[in-house]
Amino acid sequence: MLAHTAGAEGARDRNDAPGRAGPPVHVSEFGRYTLRANVVRSEVLSASTAKRHGIERASDRAVLNLVILERQGKRQVTLPARVTASTHNLIGQSEAIEMRAIKANGRVSYVGTFGFAPLRNFRITMTQLPVGTNEQLEIEFEDRLVVTGQ
Repeated sequence: MLAHTAGAEGARDRNDAPGRAGPPVHVSEFGRYTLRANVVRSEVLSASTAKRHGIERASDRAVLNLVILERQGKRQVTLPARVTASTHNLIGQSEAIEMRAIKANGRVSYVGTFGFAPLRNFRITMTQLPVGTNEQLEIEFEDRLVVTGQ
């Protein structure tokens, strides 16, 4: 099994992109694959979106979203994959994040929820194995969420 890590072929963290609106986007490229991940507070989702995707809206819950893209000619398509994820805080506590596929409009993305403490950094670790390949893609990034009123 081939394993690629974010540092191997270059990860671009668009966390601090000037003029960027919305949540930080963590982008990692592995040859023909591009991984895009972001984390948002679950309570920023509309009630209808949260309900449609079975996400609990709470001030201490976050949503991890992942899209795996493959370059096919001049276009990129989303790929189904086996995805595992976990979060780790700075005092060594970890939590597995149950990821599930969301399919809409011919595309697939992966979401999972986890608990967080406002203004505290956490590290996300994810492993993806695109269907039909033996290429395991591993990414890791740090993030921090702010709760309104904090």
